[in-house]
Amino acid sequence: MSNGFESDVNPIDTSNPYADNPYAAPSGVGDVSTETNELATRSARFTGAFVDGLLMLPAAALIFFLAVQIGLGLQGEVITAQIAAGVMRMLVVSAWYLILNGYTLANRGQTLGKMAAGTKIVDARTGEILPLMQLFLKRFFSVQVITLIPLVGNIFGLVNVLMIFRENRRCWHDDFAGTKVINVRK
Repeated sequence: MSNGFESDVNPIDTSNPYADNPYAAPSGVGDVSTETNELATRSARFTGAFVDGLLMLPAAALIFFLAVQIGLGLQGEVITAQIAAGVMRMLVVSAWYLILNGYTLANRGQTLGKMAAGTKIVDARTGEILPLMQLFLKRFFSVQVITLIPLVGNIFGLVNVLMIFRENRRCWHDDFAGTKVINVRK
């Protein structure tokens, strides 16, 4: 029975003096985005790949310049020039990729393009971020090596990206690395 002076409101928690303070700073730390286990859409994956491709243009310009220099230095030795240019392309592209994306891949599972698209690379089984070297070697570098193979590399590169039209939306490089790309909500 109430005497008219007691409140029906729960008493204030005195163990945390900031619990009910509407003026207190937010208690969350870090990024305010939340991840889902929902697969990224094809359009989001395309957007991320497109932005990453644009960011690779400085490396492409350097490769073109170096390939011309190699070609001029190895006149008449076409096969040697092609092999040297291919290896040089792989090394320059790989180094530039790590410079641009190494930190964010290691800490967030995202390239700069994936950050722009709101997607993230995670382990296909556990949903956790993979170690940088595993992501780099299995997901990126392996594709670069395969594309060096004359004719086969070009066909592989095309089929690799077309695999996104499968139901699981995973490209071959995702299969190699055991990854999937999921949405990150902001």
